Amino acid sequence: MKFKKLMAAVTTGVLAVTSLSLSGLIGSAEVQELMNDTFESGYGAWKGVGSSLSLSTEQAHNGGTSLYCYDRTANWGAPRCSLTGIVAAGQSYEISASAMYEGSGQQNMAIKMIYTDANGTDHYDQVAAAQATAGQWVEIKGNYTVPSGATDMILYVEMPSANTDQTYYIDDVVIKGEKTEIQLDDKFESDFDNNSTQKWNGRGSAKVELSTKYAHSGTTSLYVSGRTQLWNGATRSLSDIMEAGGYYKVGTYVLYDGDQYSDTQKFSINLQYDLNGKENYYTIATETANKGEWKYVGSEFTVPEGATNFYTYVQTGYTSAPKEQDLMNFYMDDAVGEHLPDPAIQDDIASLKDAYSDYFKIGCSCTSSEFAQGATKDLIKKHYNSLTLGNELKPDSVLDQALSQKYVAETGDDTMPQISLNEADEMLKFAGENKIPVRGHVLVWHSQTPDWFFKENFDPNGAWVSKDKMTKRLENYIKTVMETLKTDYPDVEFYAWDVVNEAASDAGTIRDAGSNNEVDGQSAWVKVYGDQSYIPLAFEFAKKYAPAGCKLFYNDYNEYSPNKQAYIISDILKPLVEKNLIDGVGMQSHISMSYPTIDLYKSAMQQYADLGLEVQVTELDVSEKSNEYANQLALAQRYQDVFKMYKEMKDSGVNLSAVVLWGITDSTSWIGGYPLLFDKDYQAKPSYYAVIDTDSEVEKLQTMTAYRYDGTDADLERALEIGTAQYLSTKTGSTGTYFKAAWSDENMVVRVYNPAVSADGKNSYVEIFGNQLDSMGGFPIDDQTITSAMEYVDLKWESSSNDWNPKSGSTVHLDVFNNNAAWNCIDVADYVFNNSDVPSGALPKCGIVTLAEQPKYAEATKTETPITIDGDIDAAWADANTIDVNTYSMGNGATAVSKMLWDENYFYVLTEVTDPVLSVASANAYEQDTVEVFFDENNHKTSSYESDDIQCRINYENDKTVTDGRSTDAFLSGTKKTDKGYIVEVAIPYTIGSFHADQIVGFDVQVNDDGTGDGKRTSMANWNDLTGQGYINTSGFGVLKLVGDGTVTTDTTVTTTTTGTTSTTTETVTSATTSDSSTNTSESGESGLTLYGDVNMDSRVDITDAVLLNKAVANVVTLGSTQKKNADCDADSEISGNDAVVLLKFLVSIIHTLPSAE
Repeated sequence: MKFKKLMAAVTTGVLAVTSLSLSGLIGSAEVQELMNDTFESGYGAWKGVGSSLSLSTEQAHNGGTSLYCYDRTANWGAPRCSLTGIVAAGQSYEISASAMYEGSGQQNMAIKMIYTDANGTDHYDQVAAAQATAGQWVEIKGNYTVPSGATDMILYVEMPSANTDQTYYIDDVVIKGEKTEIQLDDKFESDFDNNSTQKWNGRGSAKVELSTKYAHSGTTSLYVSGRTQLWNGATRSLSDIMEAGGYYKVGTYVLYDGDQYSDTQKFSINLQYDLNGKENYYTIATETANKGEWKYVGSEFTVPEGATNFYTYVQTGYTSAPKEQDLMNFYMDDAVGEHLPDPAIQDDIASLKDAYSDYFKIGCSCTSSEFAQGATKDLIKKHYNSLTLGNELKPDSVLDQALSQKYVAETGDDTMPQISLNEADEMLKFAGENKIPVRGHVLVWHSQTPDWFFKENFDPNGAWVSKDKMTKRLENYIKTVMETLKTDYPDVEFYAWDVVNEAASDAGTIRDAGSNNEVDGQSAWVKVYGDQSYIPLAFEFAKKYAPAGCKLFYNDYNEYSPNKQAYIISDILKPLVEKNLIDGVGMQSHISMSYPTIDLYKSAMQQYADLGLEVQVTELDVSEKSNEYANQLALAQRYQDVFKMYKEMKDSGVNLSAVVLWGITDSTSWIGGYPLLFDKDYQAKPSYYAVIDTDSEVEKLQTMTAYRYDGTDADLERALEIGTAQYLSTKTGSTGTYFKAAWSDENMVVRVYNPAVSADGKNSYVEIFGNQLDSMGGFPIDDQTITSAMEYVDLKWESSSNDWNPKSGSTVHLDVFNNNAAWNCIDVADYVFNNSDVPSGALPKCGIVTLAEQPKYAEATKTETPITIDGDIDAAWADANTIDVNTYSMGNGATAVSKMLWDENYFYVLTEVTDPVLSVASANAYEQDTVEVFFDENNHKTSSYESDDIQCRINYENDKTVTDGRSTDAFLSGTKKTDKGYIVEVAIPYTIGSFHADQIVGFDVQVNDDGTGDGKRTSMANWNDLTGQGYINTSGFGVLKLVGDGTVTTDTTVTTTTTGTTSTTTETVTSATTSDSSTNTSESGESGLTLYGDVNMDSRVDITDAVLLNKAVANVVTLGSTQKKNADCDADSEISGNDAVVLLKFLVSIIHTLPSAE
């Protein structure tokens, strides 16, 4: 039964328009006023085409507001309004509008109509015209009959003979005629099997046609070709199902082919709609498709209130530098759009704000698109006592160029930027009505601030203004914002404002001068001022005009990264504290699953608090790209650990006054994935329950990857060898029994190593349980009795007896028992072993096994020859194994050959890059010509980084960067240019334990190429991982086996050398074996002698000590008493992250003696 919506297109005062299809029309003979747009309360359905629009209170025909048209790019540039759902084909109407322009003389003004006929041809008809005199309002009125079969009617008012610099106003647009009731469908489905494109058309230069080459279902799909720009694709009007404020699901399947393209490509499905006088674009979903395979792209979303004229469109995913592949042809099939019931929140769960009422405010951010959904308002009212407007108070939303330029024209004063709070209006009123305090975000920012704000006469093409003029603008802007908020929203409590946001670069320096709108990361503030002097000025003005009781904050991300934090404290915060201009620091806290560590996070928060500042966590989310249950449990544990730390810091005296989560639900999160406490349906996730009760135990669910083998014994052994050992545990702890698994089309082999034999005479056994259903309860699959010690036992899950039906990329549920030990469900294993039966109604809850193809495999040989890390190819590299880095995950361009070696302390990689055009033009390291080495020491293949994982990125000038702000001192590098490109040499120290023969590690290499030299990445070449996610996810890495005897300890000289602009340092590292691979280090050294920094007790201080100290701080190893004395590099009698920072500063010569309190 279809859901049908009856809507009368009526109204009074303000235009009430929705983009509705004319699937059902019921006529009435009575002539009524169908539309009367006065612009008193907004733009209605009007948008600027070939022009810009704003609401003006300077001129009005009636009332106090009109629609102002400016910035016309052609003589046809004009305000346009969709009339779909207002007028109907074959019907006659009286249409009128009032118009006025300023200037001199007379001009012709006209009302016109666009419509599309049954053949898809657009027509432009004149409805009425009038001669207007400058400075006087004129009424334009005429009668018009919509042609039979017409669709997509659009009304516009233009000045066809005027120059493009002529501006004008319109007001009181009225349509009279027969009232029509419109019937909306609840759903559309496009399977393309009826010899029709089913309302889908080409967007831009693209064309669409039916194809039988591929089909997701049936026999036919839609082929999209002829794309010359990224936004070209397939589009369809949603006027037959969509209305403002509704909740919808829209999606389609996509597929691409072609030998010239890489194995993966991103696609997006999007929504286009009119709102606030302009076209708006919203990405519904983005997904990565594998070549030759259908991929669904779609999601649920809420249409903003007041939006009209809806279209969906499908294209390849957004990239700042589209290349040939991004303009590919593609296929789509089984597209669906559906009106869903509005989601509802859970009223019967505890409130977050109540749970933390004794600690701090709990808040959220919200954008206007999220706010459109009623469930959003309900969620905010139930759980939060702080609201941050996600975009609507940022400079580009508040600053009004048209009003600013008009003010200049009228007064000659270009130091008074004008503002509009239209975008923030609804949410501010909501906050006031519900007494929810607001965090203002943000006054001064290098990003999301228009360049015209810094240019003469507010002209984007004008010259940059002087410091003095910009200071006047800055004061007037802050004053106007504060005074307007106080006047227009007197019931809203602004308890805090982010005065300045992200003034520090990722490297911990002042930002580069320039336009962020042209080069990402540059600052127009630095361009105008030449330094950071705008920061205290902003705080001075904010303090002068902010409401009483409002706290003033500096806000930044990666605020826990040691180098960046040091700069923030020394160069930004301390000067503000000394001048008594600042109240607090905002720690954005866009964190990952592994970084920052809790200790590093705590240390950063404490250092800010030690300045006497209030601390607020302002933009919390945890990056998690997988919605698999196990990954969401891991996310819950991460959230719980973080909130426990917040409570501890508050209890310890830190003035932590607010924690704000950045977003409402997963589906609208700015970082994508599944990073928040509530899912797309507004339902609480495991993370919510972990946060609401930090003393609760988060459920644990084991996960692993099993690799395919080809059915031969040799390939089975390889698949098992490169797999990660999964250890069994009892109620008292881990055992020495572990297993690995490999699969084929015929079976899955589960090899259990070191199975235990019971010492008390009970029957010992191993058994596997599993199923391929959604349920994680496992059925018995195979078992074997154990009577004596064995190296391993093979158990099989076979298609002949246990419904084994595998598919690469899918998951199955598995558990392994050995007596009272289990991989996942220890309780059931213990019960079965001790009671000889299964508890009533209980099946073991299984872990999750992902079935994957074998990654690429290579071997690294051990070196007995000293390696010099300088970019030169030493003799030791002559016999090293090589891999080709030439498979593209993006574009095509530079390639490389890499070689690998190892010794006990270091893993070495030498990469020779072929790249004819070398560039570091971009401020973003990932868009420069760089080599990235990814290393997963324990080969866990996790979806997020663990403490042993590292991404090393080095450009050809030997500038090093590491994602997430981790210290570049964690690895060594050297580079050298060559005739064909450049060489990068890397040495990565161990973090878990000394490297040894037969060790399997996760490993990959990526080459980034700015092929045109214009600062945009044009290609990425990889060895194995083509996901583009290697910087956050290790699961796609290849595997490397370390081969060699593993017994000889060598002296290894590690020298970092570069030429030209870089310095030369030499470091000799002697391999040490004072640490075993698990938890203990040996204690040695002369009694009573403290050699600060010599953590590994080898009578020298070098990077191996820094590695061991980091491991100790992370609780990976335990230090002996003398080692602890040596590790106390800041001499405070405690071992903490600060000792690690001090030691690193010593090693890179920032400080020159140990111990040091710096």
